[in-house]
Amino acid sequence: MVRVSRPLPFLLLASAALVAADPHPHSSNNALSSAHTLHERTLLGGILGALFGSGHKSRCPSTFKCDGSGTDGYAYDTYGNSCPSHLPSGWHYFGSSVGWAPPKSWSCSSTWTVPTVAVSGCSKATWWSPGSNWRGKRSFTLPKWWKIYVDKNWTCAKTGLDGQIYDYNGNTVPSAYPSGWLWFGSGIGWSAPVGWLPPSNNWSPSASASASLSVSVWWSPPSTWVVPSGFTIPSFWSSLGWTNSAWPSKSWKCSGKGNDGLSFDWQGNTRPSVYPEGWLYFGADLGWLPYNGWVCDKNWVPTASASASLSVATWWAPPSVWVVPSSLTISIPTWWVGLGWTNSAWPSKSWKCNGKGNDGLSFDWQGNTRPSVYPEEWLYFGADLGWLPYNGWVCDKNWVPTASASASLSVATWWAPPSVWVVPSSLTISIPTWWVGLGWTNSAWPSKSWKCNGKGNDGLSFDWQGNTRPSVYPEGWLYFGADLGWLPYNGWVCDKNWVPTASASASLSVATWWAPPSVWVVPSSLTISIPTWWVGLGWTNSAWPSKSWKCNGKGNDGLSFDWQGNTRPSVYPEEWLYFGADLGWLPYNGWVCDKNWVPTASASASLSVATWWAPPSVWVVPSSLTISIPTWWVGLGWTNSAWPSKSWKCSGKGTDGLGFDWQGNTLPSTYPAGWLWFGVEVGWSPARGWGCPSGNAWVPSAWIPKTPACTWWSPPASWTPPAAITVVPTFWSCSPRSTIAASTTTSSRPATTSAASCSGQWAQCGGVSFTGSSCCPSGFSCSYVNQYYSQCQPVADITTTKAATTSKAVTTSKAATTSKAATTSKAIVTTTKKASTTKATTSVKATTTQKAGTTSKKPVTTSTKAASTTKKVTTSVKATSTAKVSTTCTTSVKASSTKVTTSVKVSTTAKAATTFKASTTHKTSSVKATVTTKATATKSITPSKVTVVKPITQTIIVEHTQGGSVITVHETQTVTQIVSAPAATVTQSNGWPSSGWQCSGSGDDGFEVDHNGNGCGPQYPSGWKWFGTAVGFAPPRNWKPSATWVPSSSASSSLTVAIWWCPPSTWIVPSGFTVIPSFWYTLGWSNSAWPSRSWECDGTGRDGWTVDWQGNSRPHGFGAEFLWFGVTRGWQPKHGFVNPARWSPPSAWVSKHATWWSPSRTWHYSGRCQRWWKTSLIRGSWIWAL
Repeated sequence: MVRVSRPLPFLLLASAALVAADPHPHSSNNALSSAHTLHERTLLGGILGALFGSGHKSRCPSTFKCDGSGTDGYAYDTYGNSCPSHLPSGWHYFGSSVGWAPPKSWSCSSTWTVPTVAVSGCSKATWWSPGSNWRGKRSFTLPKWWKIYVDKNWTCAKTGLDGQIYDYNGNTVPSAYPSGWLWFGSGIGWSAPVGWLPPSNNWSPSASASASLSVSVWWSPPSTWVVPSGFTIPSFWSSLGWTNSAWPSKSWKCSGKGNDGLSFDWQGNTRPSVYPEGWLYFGADLGWLPYNGWVCDKNWVPTASASASLSVATWWAPPSVWVVPSSLTISIPTWWVGLGWTNSAWPSKSWKCNGKGNDGLSFDWQGNTRPSVYPEEWLYFGADLGWLPYNGWVCDKNWVPTASASASLSVATWWAPPSVWVVPSSLTISIPTWWVGLGWTNSAWPSKSWKCNGKGNDGLSFDWQGNTRPSVYPEGWLYFGADLGWLPYNGWVCDKNWVPTASASASLSVATWWAPPSVWVVPSSLTISIPTWWVGLGWTNSAWPSKSWKCNGKGNDGLSFDWQGNTRPSVYPEEWLYFGADLGWLPYNGWVCDKNWVPTASASASLSVATWWAPPSVWVVPSSLTISIPTWWVGLGWTNSAWPSKSWKCSGKGTDGLGFDWQGNTLPSTYPAGWLWFGVEVGWSPARGWGCPSGNAWVPSAWIPKTPACTWWSPPASWTPPAAITVVPTFWSCSPRSTIAASTTTSSRPATTSAASCSGQWAQCGGVSFTGSSCCPSGFSCSYVNQYYSQCQPVADITTTKAATTSKAVTTSKAATTSKAATTSKAIVTTTKKASTTKATTSVKATTTQKAGTTSKKPVTTSTKAASTTKKVTTSVKATSTAKVSTTCTTSVKASSTKVTTSVKVSTTAKAATTFKASTTHKTSSVKATVTTKATATKSITPSKVTVVKPITQTIIVEHTQGGSVITVHETQTVTQIVSAPAATVTQSNGWPSSGWQCSGSGDDGFEVDHNGNGCGPQYPSGWKWFGTAVGFAPPRNWKPSATWVPSSSASSSLTVAIWWCPPSTWIVPSGFTVIPSFWYTLGWSNSAWPSRSWECDGTGRDGWTVDWQGNSRPHGFGAEFLWFGVTRGWQPKHGFVNPARWSPPSAWVSKHATWWSPSRTWHYSGRCQRWWKTSLIRGSWIWAL
């Protein structure tokens, strides 16, 4: 008999779930209630959501503006995003003008430090303050409405950013100070914050204000401000960029005439003492110089600074009476003579030049300049040589020297004419011998610097000195320039047995256009290596491998010489062989190294490509090995005697952990310091006695599933587990959400959590890199799917009430089915009863039809207790399952005068018969029954296999008989079950999905049409299918777009809920597609334009990215100077970034990872400094990092 139970309890439960899940009910008299109505849940919507699991998020409308009460915020912004993880938990979204801020009811601790990213929200939330007892760190200007006064002994950070509106007595800025000034502690008092501007350019500060400005090291006025008389300018104003309008600008330049110098520089400094009186300022590029007309003393000795300045004062020369001091550190400027200066120290009559032609003078020992018989630019080289060309002087091509000049050429041993010079017939001297040595050549000869074209077709029969081929070179060789010498021309053919001389052998190494014929026998006396281009020109040695030869990759075909005939280099061990140009010299397959062998750097690098070789296990890995252990070594049977085996198991006492795993990997960075390796089953876990830090940020997400196996450790009783640990091991002493015994699974309901901070129904609630909420709405629990994904799934509560006296029984039901394909389906039912003596007979009938090749196992645990009342209970619940199965079980139990009948029906359609087994365990007896399963020829729907689940209810009729006697049993039975996703209820006449059908979440069960028979519209790509009303049309699991596909807005919306699909990595994300679904990463997607998750920088600070591995740009508060340098280092300043004096880095910055960066100028900083920073540049109350 089947009866339908009353729906009232279910509706009440759904209504209660709805109320609990709605975090923002809005009253009807709210001015914005019309905008909110579109987003609030209705009773019917809540009931349907509870029935079909349709998720709901109350997102903020795009046009919403808060009313200033602090009670109308939303848990989700206009894009449906919950509160970011870097903001305090419990904050709400109050529209685009306010953003995320604390609601009126939000509270903080008295010592709460406001994060930098939360300052904006606190400053805009006019309805909220932390309370008068708040004593958190004042790192910013507190809002006026907080009415919180600083302590009397409070000191500011001297950044100008943390001034307060009230002093320690609660007073605001006194009238003696300008409006806008803030309190910076007793040491400074009231002063100007960063960015404050004077009320006018003519503002004259009071004496009190002037005193404050002299110690406010973060502030300087605008350059337009006129300094009042009597005001002392603080020294730090210039370093902050301030300039006086009465001073020259830093870029000012003088006229170059020496008549416009100033008595102060661009910083207002007067003449430094290292310069003589009367010198003036002529710009930042020239500095302090003598003005045009300044006269020095006869014996004036300039300082080093003054000497250097004289070399740029082009308008000034000393008087002729000035005695040049020996300490003068500059050469005499050339313009001094032009300005009329003469030196009494002209060359003496006996002065001689250095013979190099580089020290000639423009006047002789009598002060005479060059005579006209000599060409222009000739210089004086002493009385014995006279006027000569300097080294580098170039004459004209047709220059005809005078008789005097001709005579002089015979003694200028450093000079030769250019080769283009035509020797005139009137030349009265012989060609000097050094001209050829200096590069001069006759136009009929090649010049010394002549170079051939490199093709071997322009050789000459004489060299640059007119010499013909030397006898050490073969006939036919030609001259190809001084750098190459005599070489074979392109096309010259040697004899088969030609043996080159030593000179000819050396020449062959530079004749890049020539190679011998292949028949040439290389003589043993050849003193050079075979040139590389010989092979490129077609020459081959039949005994060598070709350059393109590749080995077979097995390590058994190596050679003892390379493609150039070279034997094994000494940097490789004996017996190593050549395996091709791409691999080089490697160990052959079977080569055995010594136990203590230490490979060279070259050999180490080669080991990383010898995929067929691994060292013997006795080999001790040297500390100097420069490569990581190749992955194939372990595959080839190598083990490190210091590592545990893969099958090693710990003792379970927590005292035998290791510092590395079976592959030699040390503790990953995501695990706390002090954890050890306890084998593959336990992994990295805390050792016995390990003390955990406060808070729960240390808990690695990958360790959470391993907690039941770590039986030797538990956190302190005061520790609160993170939300991600939904089930706490029973051996932990801390306060549990729900508990799980070691190696035992127990089902329990999750603790009640405010829905405002929870994930939605069917939403992600956990997984590696997931930063959202780990709690779920009422009626749902966070179910583990894999290490990257956990989901809020419903908990189905099935309560069956039975009248029971005392009974003990063990009931087992089995069924055997014959079908076309073997399929096994098992459901295990365990029942525990408190009873006296009972007897029962059980018979079970079941008809099951299911698709071939499908195995389904559904464990059900039932706990029962004896009851004192006797009543008749009939329960009937309709179920939607993955297939239609008709099962009928009838149970009759008689004792006294009460009969209990329970009916359950499950209807499933499939193609093959299925074997169904059920077992019920009581304390004493056991019986067996036979179940007959019959296949039904109905339409087949493929059952789902994924973990996206919906509630399932069943109707079962069970009849218990045993030994001919029936005993009435009264008992209360509660069953909690989490089941697989239901399949669609299909209308047989047209094959469309029903309106209430929801997909399984696998992406494999979509329909070509929706429940109205409509196909995929033009706004969706071809190949998309219908996955129920909650998803709509979406891509099937294996659907692939083109690399340049741009989804429509409708398609983009569908992609955010199609949790089974991600695009291929080759897909180019279009510019308009701004929200990447978080589950794409868990499915393995990566953007080719982003760095990979495993990418690490090279440590130079030059290879950073503007986005991280998930495509996120700089976090809030990080300026353009920050780039992404990998998961380990995060966002860091790039190489070359020059910090401003008032640079305030974000509080989330971890400076110790920026090993390439240090402050390069004076920096006012109160944070933790790194050891490699220069202390001389840091200002403020900083401390050293350990």
